[in-house]
Amino acid sequence: MPFTSTYLLLFLFTFLSFTYSSPLSTFEIHGWRWHNLSLKSSMSRLSLMCSSYPEYAVSDIIKSGKYCCGFNHDTLYLTETGIFKPWLIHKMRESREEIKETIEEVWRRKGIIKERNEICKTLIEELNEEGDVEKVLGELKINAEIISGLIEDNMKEQDSIIIPEINLQSSSRDQKKLNNKILKSLGITNARTHLNSMWDVVQHYPEEVKIWKVKIPKVARVVVGGRGWEERIGRMREIKPF
Repeated sequence: MPFTSTYLLLFLFTFLSFTYSSPLSTFEIHGWRWHNLSLKSSMSRLSLMCSSYPEYAVSDIIKSGKYCCGFNHDTLYLTETGIFKPWLIHKMRESREEIKETIEEVWRRKGIIKERNEICKTLIEELNEEGDVEKVLGELKINAEIISGLIEDNMKEQDSIIIPEINLQSSSRDQKKLNNKILKSLGITNARTHLNSMWDVVQHYPEEVKIWKVKIPKVARVVVGGRGWEERIGRMREIKPF
């Protein structure tokens, strides 16, 4: 078989395997995945900003920290607890017990993330006061790192266990209806901000970019970017997501 034909067949096999076999290719609620990815990245970058003081001024850390621990985390937490988890539990009522146990473990970690995030908020407020700045930054760094690690653990189980089960227990139509409910709850302005926050990270992961281009309508992708978004996240935007 000619060399070019061999590689063409390999490419087609890879493409078809992703299109028809990957749970992510038939999954519709990618905003949930990308919001978690965005928060994980934001916490990692906040930790790096703390360890890079005084390269990043206290005012820079406060601004980016309030975005990360306030707007980004709190919206995800409210959406997950108020909309996504009730829907998930209802859909998983026929699932095996080990699947249900995994869901509970993931949400147990989310509870710890919430507690640690509240600590981060308090520390950020303390940066506005007179005191030992380096000590506060050290504590903020540690808590942000812990949160990032917990989100990473959750994402592994979400992608490998929960998402395949969601595809098994719910239709694409049901998942899209949930997407619409979440978008409606966010409102246009906040939805656009979160879309920017997601793309800020997604663009660095080639496989996620492929999914983004398929799942996010072109009219929505057009709104990504803009000075308002960059001003809101602050200097954290300068750090490549990791």
